[in-house]
Amino acid sequence: MESTAWSPPWDRVSGSSPLVATALHTGSDVRPGLERFLAADEAARRAARDPFAARWAGALVNRVIVRRSRYEIDLDQTRDRAIPVDLEEPAGRPIWRDPPPRAYYEETLALYDRFYDDVAGLLRVVLSRFGSVTLLDLRCRKVEETRGARVWLSTPTPGERHCEAAISTLAHALRDALGPLAPVARPRVRQDGAFLPWVAHRFEPHLHVVSVHLDAPTAPGLEPSPMLGRAVELALRSSVPRLDTGPRERLLRGVAGR
Repeated sequence: MESTAWSPPWDRVSGSSPLVATALHTGSDVRPGLERFLAADEAARRAARDPFAARWAGALVNRVIVRRSRYEIDLDQTRDRAIPVDLEEPAGRPIWRDPPPRAYYEETLALYDRFYDDVAGLLRVVLSRFGSVTLLDLRCRKVEETRGARVWLSTPTPGERHCEAAISTLAHALRDALGPLAPVARPRVRQDGAFLPWVAHRFEPHLHVVSVHLDAPTAPGLEPSPMLGRAVELALRSSVPRLDTGPRERLLRGVAGR
């Protein structure tokens, strides 16, 4: 049955903290009227989402959690690739039953622009209060049972020395909180996706960017909790140095372009 209830495309919550959590692929919702064109039903959309990352992000004070399905819009792609025209389900089936109406393309690009403007606005608010911001982009991927759980920490570009303190502090906080449940792997460079490079480019050098990627079979015992979220938040807030890089007027006025 087609859903007609309106729901916001993402949740944006802000508070008094220099940390911002993002979870981009957590949703299964699609806009009213679009389901009739999709071959991917709600079960397929729910299977493709990342709800675990949403629960982790929900433990932090500042957060942006996307509710729309990546079958409708992929906000981790560049603007010209945000519309999943050629996307297929994991089984190789196309996600579209019939071509969507022209209005879908226009509305999707407008939604893409609004999301990036909204994230930029949140980051500017945090910058105005704290002088720097640490962005944690949260992902979770199901793996085979035999591989076990592992946490990967990464940055969008190599050579970001100003992120080393954030990565080191976060690694220690996660090791203390998770113990043997999910070993924390050595940091690496993550080069896929468009969101993190965009954030890093627009807000450097006032920004630490860390991608937290959890590989887990079923994540037993790894359920995020407010206690774990507060532990990570407090560890980072007390250990990540505030960046003193001079005037921030250009950033606080707005970030031009995309």
